[in-house]
Amino acid sequence: MYAYEHRQYGPWSFVCLVSALGAFGIVAYEVAYREARADIVFPAAFVGLLMLAMCALMSYLDVYDAGGSLAVRFGPIPLFGTSIPYDRIESVERTRLSVLLHGYGVHGLPGFYIVFSIWGFGAVRVRLKERRGMTRVKTVIIGTDEPDALLEFLGTKIGQSTAQPLP
Repeated sequence: MYAYEHRQYGPWSFVCLVSALGAFGIVAYEVAYREARADIVFPAAFVGLLMLAMCALMSYLDVYDAGGSLAVRFGPIPLFGTSIPYDRIESVERTRLSVLLHGYGVHGLPGFYIVFSIWGFGAVRVRLKERRGMTRVKTVIIGTDEPDALLEFLGTKIGQSTAQPLP
């Protein structure tokens, strides 16, 4: 059993499914009632498949204790994610996400920070002792709808007091 485990859902699976149905509806209409022009059918089918793939890759965000590290994974197919070893965490703090600066999904600025967020504005900023990973980041921002619980859990893991003022 994990000491911390949280799954947050976003509206993106619904948006992706509706987009995929719309794209496949265009394909079906073209095939059934028109001459099925390739310049319409193939792009619409591609968009439909792309939306289904996005739904399968980023329907929710799991954050959980994986023994010696904090695991952050999008799902149900866990292709995107990271693990942060507790002994490499320097500090944690509560923060807020900005739609324009941080957005949703997995992205960041190589060498500076990476963001994992599915929905909402609450987040926990994890500062690392040294740059790590493929993007060589020093800060990992984890979007969550329960930042206080994640902050308290990480504080106990790294021995940091979580009594910090809210931004």
